[in-house]
Amino acid sequence: MEDVRAHAQAYQDRASTKAQNAEMLIQCLKASITKTVHNKIYLQREKYIILRKNTFEQVEDGVCFLKTIIDNYDSNTRSSTKQFRKKLAQLNYFMRHVAKGDVIKLCEHTRESMYELNAAGKNTNDLLANLIEALKEAL
Repeated sequence: MEDVRAHAQAYQDRASTKAQNAEMLIQCLKASITKTVHNKIYLQREKYIILRKNTFEQVEDGVCFLKTIIDNYDSNTRSSTKQFRKKLAQLNYFMRHVAKGDVIKLCEHTRESMYELNAAGKNTNDLLANLIEALKEAL
């Protein structure tokens, strides 16, 4: 990703034809992905936002956006779906040992885990029960 960002930084700073191509690429990609995928990628905006050094303008780079999509879905297998479900099933452990009673951290972790699971095309039916158990740890 570092190499992709460095390359993107160079053509974005020059505002060259490659920068225009990257703009078209991101528009095409955004039009062709589902809302679920977009939500997951949006959470990682820092990976595809480039700050043009000469104008200090933030631009979304299409090549970096594509790399972010690839990085997220290249390893999306059954085992990763299993891991997402496991994270959601162990919210009480997360609350006790990681968040240490911080409900905001629990919510952020749960939301991110749900985005990951939804992006894999899966869902969970026991989220409410897992959240209630986790919230008991906050007391």
